[in-house]
Formats: sequence, C-alpha cells, structure tokens
Amino acid sequence: MGRIYRAEQAPLGREVALKILHVDGGVPDESFQERFFREASVCARLSHPNTVRIFDYGADAGVYFIAMEFLRGRTLNDAIRNDGPLPAERAIHIARQIGKSLAQAHGQGVIHRDLKPANIFLAAHGGEEFVKVLDFGLVKAMDSESHVTRAGNVLGSPAYMAPEQISGVPVTPATDVYALGVVLYAMLTRVLPFKRENPLAVLNAHLHAPPPTFARVAPNVPVASCLEWIVMRCLEKDPAERFATMQDLDTALRVASHEICGTLPQPIQWRLSEGRLDVPFSLEDSASLTAPGMLSPVPTAAPVVDAPSSPTLNIETSAVGRPVRSFLIGLLVVMLLGLGALAALGAGVWLALDEKADVPEVVEAVAVPEPVVVPVEVPVEVPVEAPVEVAPVKVRPTRSTSTRRVVPVEPDPVVEPVEEPEPEVEVVEEPVETKTEPQGTAEEPKDDEDWGSVGPGSDLKDPWSK
Repeated sequence: MGRIYRAEQAPLGREVALKILHVDGGVPDESFQERFFREASVCARLSHPNTVRIFDYGADAGVYFIAMEFLRGRTLNDAIRNDGPLPAERAIHIARQIGKSLAQAHGQGVIHRDLKPANIFLAAHGGEEFVKVLDFGLVKAMDSESHVTRAGNVLGSPAYMAPEQISGVPVTPATDVYALGVVLYAMLTRVLPFKRENPLAVLNAHLHAPPPTFARVAPNVPVASCLEWIVMRCLEKDPAERFATMQDLDTALRVASHEICGTLPQPIQWRLSEGRLDVPFSLEDSASLTAPGMLSPVPTAAPVVDAPSSPTLNIETSAVGRPVRSFLIGLLVVMLLGLGALAALGAGVWLALDEKADVPEVVEAVAVPEPVVVPVEVPVEVPVEAPVEVAPVKVRPTRSTSTRRVVPVEPDPVVEPVEEPEPEVEVVEEPVETKTEPQGTAEEPKDDEDWGSVGPGSDLKDPWSK
C-alpha cells in the first residue's frame, strides 16, 4: 500500500515516520486513495496511548502522505519469530494493551479489520515493552455496509480474518476479538491455528474447521488451561459466543493472570454469560486482584531461560514461581512469630505460677497440750490455798516465710495473785529450706526436631538466642 520513510518535520525539527502511498505510474486507484485517507482521518481521531499518533496527512504535488510518530523497536511478528512461543506473562501483557487500543476505536464506532502481528509494534518506552497498534487502512465504520471490492475479493489478511468478515456480513467488535484470539494463539504456541497450503484453504478453515488444541500443535509448550479457554472462546465461529467487547476480554485476561499466580480470592468456573466472563466477585473490590503481579509491564529485553520441557517457558523463572517463594517465606515468618508468642506466653504463665508458689500457706501451729483446769474454791474463811484455774494459752501463728514452732511454758502454780500473769511464750524459729527453682527460660527446643539442620551459612537464626 505504501512506503515508510524516516523524516524530519520542519521547522519543529521533530523526527517522524512518513508514510507515502505507493503509486505505480500515474494516478493512484480511487479505492486506494479512500483507504489511505480513511486511515489518516480515523487515526487522527484516536488518542489512546497504545494507538500510533498522527501529526499530519494530505497530498502535495500528487504525493499522498501521512506523518506519524516515529517508533523504535520491532513488530510483534519479529518477536514471535525470534522469541516465540512467548511466556504467558508477556503474552497477556501485550494482548491487554492491544485490547485497550481497540476498545477506544470501537468506542469511536470503527473496527480495525486487519489486526495481525505485523501491524502491532513493540516500542521501547522507559525500558519496558509498550504496544502500538498500526495500520488502520481497512478500518470500517460499524454502521456502514461491508466493504468488498468490485472483483469480489475480501480485504484483509486471510490468516487472521473472522468468519463473518469472510462471508461478507456486517462486522462488529467481535470481529477484532476473533483476530486478537488468533494473535494470542500465535504468541503462546508460535503456530497459526489454520495453516494451509493456500489462502482459499485458510479461509475455508476459518469458516468450518475447529481450531486445534495447544497440545496438538505445540505439545512441548505448557500453557495454562485458563489461557487456552480464553483463546478458544475468541475463535468461536458464532460472534455471539465470543467475548462481547474488548473490555470483557480484558477482564478474562486479568482473572487468568491471577489464577496463574494463585492470587484469586476464590476459584471460578470459566464460562461466558452473554459474552461476559461469569465472575462471582468484584474485580475492583478485591484487594488481591489489584496487587502487583503479572499485570506489571514486562521489560523489553527480558531474557527467556530454556527449560528441559519447553524451549521457551521456564516455570521457575516466570511469575508462577515468585508467589510460591513469597508464600513460603511469609509462612516461615508467621511460624517464627507464633512460636515466639507462645514462648512468651509460656514464660509468663510459668512466672505467675512461680510467684504463687512463693506465697506460704497458712502454717499450722504446733499442737499445744490441753490446758490443765484446776478448780479453785475460795470461801471467805478459808485461806487462799486452793488451786487457781489457769486459762489456756492460745497462740496464733504469724505468716512468715519461715515456720515457727511454739513451745508453751507451763505456768508456775500460784495461789496468791488474783490477776493471772500471761504465760511466757518462747518462740523458736527454725529456718525451713525453701526449694527455689531456677528462674531461667523454658527448655530450649532441639534444633534437629523443631528447626531442622541449619548450616553456618544459613540466614535462619535461632529465635531463642535472645
């Protein structure tokens, strides 16, 4: 359709990519001019960051041109050829950016109709892979009739065309959903779903043949079942059985990324309800789905480490292994904190019991002999020689840390005094050995039983050391 030159926009000094309509001798065909300017006018209205920007377009001295932003990077077609199959994280990251660009175009009432890896550019932006959707030359308004040339040839790339586009029925956003499904299929397997010997056979396969499973075309490439389910829903022959909009497809890709990472709040059944993924919870209200994970941008020059089972996907180096390691580390920290709390609680209970043991019980007094009661009869005329009743001596033991033995002293027999002297009590203190238990910590657990063998170079420290 045209040629692309690197140019400078004067007098701004801005570097641009200049697309010039390719003309073979003379005036260009009328349909080519229409497609050329439709691409320019539509792209000029689209302002999404994932859509190529248009600065100017027109005709000058018979030269039809479009001046657009100059991009550095490579096409997705080159990335699949050199790096494919792509890891799930990278494929989801690219597909979601493509979907966002097309979602804005659909909101403007236009369908791309020529989505393919050659029209998807991976630009280097801040060290990250940033997608730009190019070539809106076949863009079509949704309210207009299908565009077929006078010769009966349908415009588009056969390997990525939806069945309704081949049949000539009106296109819808589901047409671009189908094409994006083919792109996802190619990114994950490095194989096209309908590869035939000629374009007519490819178109016939799109109309009638079911897409082969991933295990059939790429048996050595492990792909999550949820991702394969999403791709197969995009490739349904009936547009009503696909995702209704690019936003619905984006939701499914978000959920798939979290299922692969193991961060879904609850398992779901993968099924479509009127073109939407049936999710039993709100994605916006779920904190786990807003956490950083597979949705973060992927570095442009991310190395792909080979694995024995797959030449392109290594589970240990992908985002699938990171949450497992984080979970194990977090579990270990929680166990250490729990054991520390239990140890502190046990020490507190032990100290409380020890203090209670220090409080002496009520010491039983040493048995005192029964008091001797001497009857005294004091008549008026009889001298005071009768025995006097002696009151019993009662001694209350005092609470002390030592045991006291009370030894009563027998009173001397006195017959004269009326007032009875208090008996003298001799208190003999006998120290009692108090068994003092060591005030140390609880018995330290054995490393081999509770903590495992810890080498000298390990980061795991003994939590009982302090």
